[in-house]
Amino acid sequence: MIRRLALVITVSCFLSVSHAVLFAQSEPDHLIVVVGSALGVSNTYIAEAEGYFAAQNIEIEHATVGSTTDAEAIALLLSGEVDVLQASWTPALFNAVERGAELKVVAVPTYNDPESCPYAGFAVAAGQAENFDMESLRTSPVAISNGIAQYYLDKWLMSGGMRLNDVMLENMTTSARLEALVSGTVTLSYLTEPLLSRGVTEFGIEVLVGFNEIVPDASLSVLLFGPNILNREDDVAVRYLTAYLQGARQFNEGPTERNVEILSPALEMEPELLQQICWIRFRENGLLNTDTALDYIDWLNEQGLLDAPLSVDEFYDPSYVEQAYERLIAMAAPEATATMAE
Repeated sequence: MIRRLALVITVSCFLSVSHAVLFAQSEPDHLIVVVGSALGVSNTYIAEAEGYFAAQNIEIEHATVGSTTDAEAIALLLSGEVDVLQASWTPALFNAVERGAELKVVAVPTYNDPESCPYAGFAVAAGQAENFDMESLRTSPVAISNGIAQYYLDKWLMSGGMRLNDVMLENMTTSARLEALVSGTVTLSYLTEPLLSRGVTEFGIEVLVGFNEIVPDASLSVLLFGPNILNREDDVAVRYLTAYLQGARQFNEGPTERNVEILSPALEMEPELLQQICWIRFRENGLLNTDTALDYIDWLNEQGLLDAPLSVDEFYDPSYVEQAYERLIAMAAPEATATMAE
């Protein structure tokens, strides 16, 4: 077991780099984390840049994969080639669990804040939103991608008495979906930031409905641990998530000067654009809305995409993030004294 030194930590808001936790072990825990370039993984970059991982005696190595929405990314986690994976909801996740794979959803990074601007949604051409007729989609294609966007489209269509099989779907790449909407090839297009804001600014497109309106409070992504972490007997999982949640809290402050300074090079995005786009919201306690998750599972099962429906306990373990959040609460208390000992 790793033995930690007792440390008295005084904080005014929450842990800063200067109040880094001291550990008796000489070497930090090295974790390989799949990190992409989307706004929804930004808290990892913030936590790294601000020393939150270092304060937990963790160093992370960035790994990149072609897609974090397919079975190949999950296979890397299961094989032990990576330790942590942030991914979109996907049938591959649930089917892997059903087949006995050793992985768990341990936290929820981003979610549909009903009070926020739309980070993702369905857009129409300039001047079309106010009098849009859902029935027009029976004869005009929708630009979309495979994956959870089709769930959101189906849920929205249900509000007008239609279903997914009533409309014409055209699977397109991200940039092609905006081009098709602007050119008039499609009537409706699924877009996310930063392309959504670019379309509004440059071409006058309009957001017809945001994901946060269709399924409020639903989780947009998940954080997964595989066997490398799940089989450890120390508290590295809790320490990782403590830093992870700290990054989420700071991200939720929005496009501050410091956040933009960190994220502009990390996401390869101009500072001006970062300040203009809608910032997705992170769930600061990291907990899953189980009702919306089960609704998505039911939908996947209805579409014939699951081996079998799962209960929440089969794929989700909130115990690590609950402990991490408790640590953050203690660290954030004014003049808090925290003793971190075995």
